[in-house]
Amino acid sequence: MGIHEGRRVEVHGVRNREAITETLRKVRELQGDIYDKAVELLVGLIKAHPFEYGNRRTAFAVTSLFLSLNGKQPPDLPNEKILTWIRKNLYTREEIKQWLMGRGIKEFGKRRENDPERRVHEGS
Repeated sequence: MGIHEGRRVEVHGVRNREAITETLRKVRELQGDIYDKAVELLVGLIKAHPFEYGNRRTAFAVTSLFLSLNGKQPPDLPNEKILTWIRKNLYTREEIKQWLMGRGIKEFGKRRENDPERRVHEGS
């Protein structure tokens, strides 16, 4: 274990193993399709902040792997702001699900993050 900003951190950067376990439990128990489970995984890991660094990127990578292992095509790596906006609760779970299904997601302007009118299709 190492010390980072006064906190104990495992060498590989896991800050909260229990948060990871809890997120995985919720995914496993969730009723719904594979995309509902992928949304739970992505949002759960982003919000739990279980890693010392790269929580949003790691959550996206894990979710992409989850979709691939279940025979689904994950979206391309998004604009980092989309993951930040997920953390800030600017998207509904349905909007995130549609994005994971390849149907795009709205992107908020620099001045108004609550402007729901702009949509961007990732990977197109």
